[in-house]
Amino acid sequence: MHVSIPVSEHVVLVAELSCQLLIFIGADVRDEWSLQGLALGIELGQRSGKQVVVDLSEAEFFSAEVLNELLRPARKGGQLPRLAGPLSSVARRRLEVTGALKFFEVFPTLADAVIRLPDTACSDVTEASGGIQHRSSTATEAASPRLR
Repeated sequence: MHVSIPVSEHVVLVAELSCQLLIFIGADVRDEWSLQGLALGIELGQRSGKQVVVDLSEAEFFSAEVLNELLRPARKGGQLPRLAGPLSSVARRRLEVTGALKFFEVFPTLADAVIRLPDTACSDVTEASGGIQHRSSTATEAASPRLR
């Protein structure tokens, strides 16, 4: 099964499932608002105890700042997000060259990352087979109250 959710450039979208928080990033996340949206989405997932999945399938390239945000949970003693692809050759190369690839669980598709949960009792596994419903449109909208 292939789940495809169109995202525009510079947009970070967040969808919440009962066991996971999904973050979808656009083709080129470099601007401050998108980076803050990514950081807030990851923080929301960490605070909720949910597995965070970052969909990088639209990211042709991502900056060092994006990689820093993806690695931030480990620096705070938290769990790294799962990464969903397919990853572009440039994105995969950035992870390989920096040595970060070995720290992440990387899945070929978003559907694979969502379905392969350690806790198969999660009710969203069956919902994921029929598609993913967005509950909120952006990480900043999903973050109420604001996280710091």
